[in-house]
Amino acid sequence: MRQSIACSVIIGALLVASSARADVGLRIGGELGVGVHDADVPLDHSMLEVRVPVGFVLTEAIGLQLHLGYTSGADVGRDGDADGIDDENSPNFGAVLLDAGPRLVLWTDQSSREGWVIEANVGYLAVTSSNAASDGYIDFAIGRQIGWTEDGGAFDLQLELRGRQGFEKAGNYRALTLGFTFAYETEEYSYDDGSSDEPFGLHYTFGPEIGFGATAGATQPATVADQVGGLGFRAAVRFGIALTRGIEVRLGPDLQLLDLGERDGVTQYSGMAGLRFRFSEIIPLYLEALGGYTFSFGTLPRPIGDGGVAEIGTGALMGGCEGAIHAGIHVRFGLDDSTNNLAAVMFVLGGEYGSLRGATGMDEHEDRSCSGQSTDDEPETPPVAPPVEPTATAGTAAMPDASYGPPQTATATFRVTNVVGVRRVELPEDQIPLQLLRYARRVEVQIVAPADLAGAVERELRLSVLTRAGRIDATTFAGSAAPDQAQAIFTIWPGPSLQ
Repeated sequence: MRQSIACSVIIGALLVASSARADVGLRIGGELGVGVHDADVPLDHSMLEVRVPVGFVLTEAIGLQLHLGYTSGADVGRDGDADGIDDENSPNFGAVLLDAGPRLVLWTDQSSREGWVIEANVGYLAVTSSNAASDGYIDFAIGRQIGWTEDGGAFDLQLELRGRQGFEKAGNYRALTLGFTFAYETEEYSYDDGSSDEPFGLHYTFGPEIGFGATAGATQPATVADQVGGLGFRAAVRFGIALTRGIEVRLGPDLQLLDLGERDGVTQYSGMAGLRFRFSEIIPLYLEALGGYTFSFGTLPRPIGDGGVAEIGTGALMGGCEGAIHAGIHVRFGLDDSTNNLAAVMFVLGGEYGSLRGATGMDEHEDRSCSGQSTDDEPETPPVAPPVEPTATAGTAAMPDASYGPPQTATATFRVTNVVGVRRVELPEDQIPLQLLRYARRVEVQIVAPADLAGAVERELRLSVLTRAGRIDATTFAGSAAPDQAQAIFTIWPGPSLQ
């Protein structure tokens, strides 16, 4: 009882403290999680939950969030007459979740909203079905997010591993989930004007995968048909480490639902790891080989148990330097006595985000940038009067690093309007060389503008570039005799790329 009261007091204090600030940003989204749980009643242990996070962004790195959700899981199923169907009618487990706590983001690249996320919450578990007890709980999560900014806001995709432990009456409740969150955040804070050249020091890929197909599994006991099968579904998340353009280490968890015909199906949680061979420099195909361990859930006795599994697959790999998609046929089968009845053939469709140029294996044009601009193109000459002597106003005089290729140039033209005698400056998004900036190791900009517009032009330039997907290391100014013309000439040194 005391813990429950403490939870309520903490949740209320967090919300009041957040709303008292006038400059907070807002964050709202949706979360889907799968995993395992346990309570003081017999459960099948597999579970599914949905949650809605609503939060306040206090600083670039710190926020507070309130979560409202629902978690559910099946009861233990037992087949007593050997027909493959659960003969017990005990209630399934279901509960409403309400919690709140701080959210910390450890940025690795703010320009693309990449960072590690840590959450800690206290809350209350209100059981709505089964005979399990209701009471308070604590909740801790660690995850990884990526995202993008648009129209003054930010969109985030987050994958997290979450643990939950009840206390007092709910002391036997515990859960471990893998969750996926999509959220929108109002952008109240400026970005650091630099970004990590190589997050983690690795070229990595990250993305979801789904599969549909046919399944089969020999059944036990022998009073049921020796072999049954049906449809199967898979949802997976894959993390890859690109060793070269052609070889990638892949690993990650997945959820697999196996329909076994007339008998109850089997749910599996698996952890897989292996290699992907990418032949995109020759032909847009891949070959993948994975191995791992699966945990099975369903009516007892199960035709497929816990144990080792393997998977081989091949298909088409298509995309560009920022990401790729793949589609193919994958076959999964068991490796030991408890899983040797498993057979699943699935059509899979997935996508990958690449941390750096070449990480997906799809940056096939060595002499062209990701945006399609040739490195041999001559820079556009801006239609301005002869410039005055440039003067440095920002950045350092560090020697540019050309080890990843010669510098490339791009010119952006500002829109200058006159509103009731006041000139306003705007940089259209289609003028920003986002693809070049995203993978840049160093960026220098020469601003060509009338002296009275120089400050406004620089502010608009930094706001437009740094809140999207770029960096600026140094700026210089050159005067212009035309009162309503302003341009930015970018000199961009490419960053690392897999060879």
